[in-house]
Amino acid sequence: MYRSGRSRWTCLGVLFAWSTTAGALPASAPGARAPVVVSRAEGDTSGTFTLETDAAAPPLVALSVQGQGGGISLEAEPRAIDFGAVLVGQTASRVFTLSNLGEDDVELRSIGFLTGGLDFAPRAWTSMGVSIDLALPLRLKAKSQLSVPVTFSPTETAPLPPLFAIPIAYTQDGEQVRSAVRFDGRGLAPRAQLTPTSLDFGAIRVNQSAAPRRLTLQNTGTSPLTLRTLRLEGPQGAAFTLDPIALPHTLAPEARLEVNVVFLPSGDQAYTALLRLESDDPVSPSTQVELRGQGSLHSIQTSARALDFGEVEVGQRSEPRAVTLTNVSNEPQRVTLKPREASGASFLVDDAPLAEPLAPGASVTLPVTFQPQAEGNLRDEVEVWLAEQRTPDSTLTVSGTGRRAPTSPPLSDTDKGGCATGGALPSGLALGALLLVARRRSRRA
Repeated sequence: MYRSGRSRWTCLGVLFAWSTTAGALPASAPGARAPVVVSRAEGDTSGTFTLETDAAAPPLVALSVQGQGGGISLEAEPRAIDFGAVLVGQTASRVFTLSNLGEDDVELRSIGFLTGGLDFAPRAWTSMGVSIDLALPLRLKAKSQLSVPVTFSPTETAPLPPLFAIPIAYTQDGEQVRSAVRFDGRGLAPRAQLTPTSLDFGAIRVNQSAAPRRLTLQNTGTSPLTLRTLRLEGPQGAAFTLDPIALPHTLAPEARLEVNVVFLPSGDQAYTALLRLESDDPVSPSTQVELRGQGSLHSIQTSARALDFGEVEVGQRSEPRAVTLTNVSNEPQRVTLKPREASGASFLVDDAPLAEPLAPGASVTLPVTFQPQAEGNLRDEVEVWLAEQRTPDSTLTVSGTGRRAPTSPPLSDTDKGGCATGGALPSGLALGALLLVARRRSRRA
């Protein structure tokens, strides 16, 4: 056996029923030779074994061997079956012939399974979608043939790994004889993908349509995808509309189709619906997208309906609280904020960002602070006005409690620097002064 080329290669194994003297074959450098002796019992016989290497290409090398041996031989024809590309969910059928070329009858007891990793497991090929429907055991007479049906029903979009069927038969003397058939094939399938998986239009002015939102339909599979139906479901589905699409529609692998969805609320309420796509995707024939939206009677949506600042000392200013205004209408809006009551002087709103009109769908965040001017509970409504409107578009309730500022306690006589009266003990400094005066008087005496 001779290897040509410039890259190093390693023999991973010999897949054949005959015995070899090579054992575990070592790594071989470019141009190196590695002899492999294949032996068989008495009689004329021939066959094929497969040598698998880690070379980049070709990954498999088939070698023919011949020799003198005994009078039994089991041969499969063809030695390799390629199912080609088969759609997931469909089945491709092939047949190989198993011939007893020897002089004695044999009993075919099993057809095992061998992978490129040299793992042998009877009947395990069904997990890869390959199956052989044959009642075993059965007797195969000398010089006779047997047709073996094979089917490939892929369950995933991937090629088969190196896969061999190994028929195993025995003579009357208990001698074992084998053969091998390699299978190739790959599964194909369309895959339907809808992105995003949900659309939330937020708040939209009643009887005004929201800006279109886009959905993408893509075939992420390996074969053409047929879109059969695309429909809206749910009692509130009428609030949403789709771009018209001629169905059925076919998407090639990796191709995509974009669809616009529009939301038009008719009332002040929440809306939900399902957009369902049905296709010939064998794994997920039905996919869906959740649609949501909110109808609003106002053109300006506030992030909060009320702000409560709690207790704040009179004359002091609270930490600012933020409120966001969003234009949910289809037109630019010039917004003005006005307090309704006189107590509004205690609630301060920085509306400087509203100097310019608010574009459709745009938002602006304003800081609101509370600076109570008197004690007690204070409450007001900050009205949101739009140009050329006679009534406010919406209101924001603000509230808080003014707390009395703490007063300092009156100073005592001791704190003022005088002596304590009323039987109270003098301080340590005063007592020392008295003792000093007493000593001086005693000396004079």
